[in-house]
Amino acid sequence: MLDRRRDTDRIPLKLFINEYVSDRLHRAVTTNISPTGLYVNRVFAAGHRRLQFGREDRYVQLEFALPDTTDTIWARGEVRYDELGGEAMVHGTGIYLTDIARGHQKLLKDYVYDRKRQRLQEILGLIRKNRYH
Repeated sequence: MLDRRRDTDRIPLKLFINEYVSDRLHRAVTTNISPTGLYVNRVFAAGHRRLQFGREDRYVQLEFALPDTTDTIWARGEVRYDELGGEAMVHGTGIYLTDIARGHQKLLKDYVYDRKRQRLQEILGLIRKNRYH
């Protein structure tokens, strides 16, 4: 469904990625990722029309590497959410991953779950520390 949002298994992550829109390279920064998608921001260059970011074509190619991994992930994604920030200087996009190699999909899923598990362990550690001291 196009209106369904990625509400689960999302983790915050700032990561530079390459986004190819209509064969043109755009540098972007993720704000969060999940096993099924990511949210990216990029500078919206003055003089560009919104359609030049490829929104007449909802599909983009993505290239990125997760921290502490050696593989470069290549994926195709469908733009599900588009937003221009304050004074139209930042362009934010929610992208659903439609085509990704199984090995890369597993790498992404394992990375997200490992980071969530680490964060939960940190929180439990703080709770235990505050509870018993």
